[in-house]
Amino acid sequence: MDNIFEELNFPFVLKLRASAGAGKTYQLMIAYLWLLSKQKRVSLDSLKSIVALTFTNQATFEMKHRILQGLKDIVLENDKGKALVKVTGLIPSQAKKWLDLILDRYFCFQVKTLDSFLFNLFRLLSLELGFPPTLKPEFNEEFVLNQLIDRLWRISLQDDNIQQVVSSLVDVFLEIEQVHGFNIENKLKSRLREVFFELYKIKKDINLNFDVDSLKYQEKRIKELGNKILNWVDEVGLEFKYSWRKAFLDPIGYFNSDKSSFLNKESIKEMCRANKNKDVLDFSKIDKYFFRFKKELDTYFYLKADLKVKPYIQICSILKDFLADYSREEGIVLPNDWMYLLEQKIKELDIPTIFAFLGERWKHFLIDEFQDTSNIQWNILKFFIQNSLAEGGSVFLVGDQKQSIYMWRDADPELFLNCHRELPNADFHEDTLKYNWRSSPYIIDFNNKVFSFFSSATNEIASIFKLENNRFQSKLKDYFSSLEQSVCEKNKNLKGKVKRFFKQEDWEQDFLRLLNNILENNELSDIAILVRSNEQAKEISSLLLAANIPVISENNLVLEASFVIKGLINFLRFVDDPMDDEKVLSFCLTPICPLENEFILKNYRELEKGLLWDWLKKQDLEEVAFLKYCVQKSAFLSVYELILEIVKEYSLKTKFPDHLAFLNRFLELIISLPKTKVLNICMFLKEWQIIKEKQKLGCSEHIDAVRVMTIHAAKGLEFDIVFLPFLDWNIPRLNILVLEDGSIVRVKKPYSANIASKLEQEKEKHILETLNLLYVAFTRAKRELYYWVEDSDKRKKNIPFLLKIIEETIGCNNA
Repeated sequence: MDNIFEELNFPFVLKLRASAGAGKTYQLMIAYLWLLSKQKRVSLDSLKSIVALTFTNQATFEMKHRILQGLKDIVLENDKGKALVKVTGLIPSQAKKWLDLILDRYFCFQVKTLDSFLFNLFRLLSLELGFPPTLKPEFNEEFVLNQLIDRLWRISLQDDNIQQVVSSLVDVFLEIEQVHGFNIENKLKSRLREVFFELYKIKKDINLNFDVDSLKYQEKRIKELGNKILNWVDEVGLEFKYSWRKAFLDPIGYFNSDKSSFLNKESIKEMCRANKNKDVLDFSKIDKYFFRFKKELDTYFYLKADLKVKPYIQICSILKDFLADYSREEGIVLPNDWMYLLEQKIKELDIPTIFAFLGERWKHFLIDEFQDTSNIQWNILKFFIQNSLAEGGSVFLVGDQKQSIYMWRDADPELFLNCHRELPNADFHEDTLKYNWRSSPYIIDFNNKVFSFFSSATNEIASIFKLENNRFQSKLKDYFSSLEQSVCEKNKNLKGKVKRFFKQEDWEQDFLRLLNNILENNELSDIAILVRSNEQAKEISSLLLAANIPVISENNLVLEASFVIKGLINFLRFVDDPMDDEKVLSFCLTPICPLENEFILKNYRELEKGLLWDWLKKQDLEEVAFLKYCVQKSAFLSVYELILEIVKEYSLKTKFPDHLAFLNRFLELIISLPKTKVLNICMFLKEWQIIKEKQKLGCSEHIDAVRVMTIHAAKGLEFDIVFLPFLDWNIPRLNILVLEDGSIVRVKKPYSANIASKLEQEKEKHILETLNLLYVAFTRAKRELYYWVEDSDKRKKNIPFLLKIIEETIGCNNA
């Protein structure tokens, strides 16, 4: 990779395949600095012409940090800097100018998440799209849907028409799901979510009529054809094998029991017992009826699957109407809406018009985690990328299809394999990052063996998951071929271990025993426990807390979970409005405030409302003098400057070292926000209310506790020791399916041909995503990996059975 830049001539597309631990963030930093060196001059336009897009906020922070650190190293001319000069061609004097420019105009430093980049586009074109530019993106679709469902229940009590639709839905739900008990609301909501999110993606009207007559007519036609076939068989003196006579006597009852295997038969002859007439009879005429029988039955299966989901669709159509009102009231817009509208508008407008709206031109794109890009995101990006290449620009695409674990959010890993074909007017280069810079030789060798099995034993894996087509096997080879990584020099002596455990009834006690043994020689923060769901994270966290083992989970990594950050927010609220006693008191009682709580509370009770700050100002205390200074200067100091003042005055970094990571991330967040969001304290506090739930620390090494997180959240991270306690995975069962024509159907056997075909495709996608998730989980470990599976020969638990086959085949486990 070091010399690949020598081969590049603008315009070009460079695709980097980066397996786990391959150092892709470092290579993106190198590419960014190399692009800076190729700019004719150090200018704001040149800086803004380079866009680096990441998948998460955490990846954005890391890439920004890497780029700034790289520039700093070059300026300092240390060993790292000298190595960077060789690779990038960026000399110290240039690096200093770029560093000064970026720090001076930080908001123009175009390193962003893909979602934020696209939403900024939407906002800039919002007036053209008929939306106010003040709209906020809302990515928590589950929260919004719950609000809409609650609104539906309330309105149904007053609106007879809606109440009738809801009652119809409940009746159908009870019939289909056969739910028992009184509390069916959660299960009903779950099914509504499935239908709503599928319906929400479809940008066309769906027929909502209950065509029960068509179903009854279909039943009649099937019975008539079945009787004709039965009569003919009786007339010619033949007998059916097995119970297939019942299939023609009562087709609907027979096939509702899912005994549809004979539908693969090509002739009635195959279904009859042998006798002297069988070989001399002409079956061609009756086989025409048989073909029609199968065709009508297939139509019946489809109609039934369609009708069973219609009540859900009716309700979800009402919810979609509610969503339009809710969006206006709350000033929010959901991703599927704004991305679709943005895609349509870009198709309508020409390049000069769009760039006139944007006020800037992008020439170079660096896109991380490209395997997690969806088709609609790519369609929008492609428009600008094709233009940049036409003007002599460049595109760096970095990804790894076997780490695609967001297909459930419409990510399409096939894009990474094939997107360069849509960019023909540029030199295309492809390279693979071959070294693993993360793990020990033992871990690397283990993962090389395990996941190479996926591409070499496609027949066996397809058999485990009951897939018979070649398409799945071909994808397995595409995803997992050429994945073997080499050990880097710095890790060649690093010791490693992998151990598998079978789950027994008291596995939790064995789990805790092993964890405590490992903690004798390791720090708490060395260990990560990775799970698949938030429920499992809660279960493991409770187990550890009950054993007095400190835990950090995704929920307590939110910035506001730190009392230091809460204290700083309360400080800003107080400074913004010191005449509000509650705001004064809220700050004074935070741990970061040096004033004594009892002193404040005692006098607060004796004061009249609105006089707390007046009383405090009269106290001859050094701490109060500082607060008076902050209140007086609040109109002249920026939010960032005010926070720096209190951090320095109260020595927060030294007093609360465990919260240093939270504090640094909070400061970085403030400086990275658009200036329009931080013009004054009031505006920042409003913005904080909107964004605070999404501002997470990530996995800080400064907090001494065991990490418990989902595998999705752990993607991109690394840990010395990884525990995987729940590998008893199954491929999820689909309840709702969107067919190629956009219709939504209920998935329940027996299937019509078009449902079966689409279901097979969706099953392939879920299996690939599950195998990718396993790869991501196993490759987080630097030194040691421990995982638990059920000791079972049954194929019902797909992943444990697959791991057992792998272990038996390649003998790679040392348990």
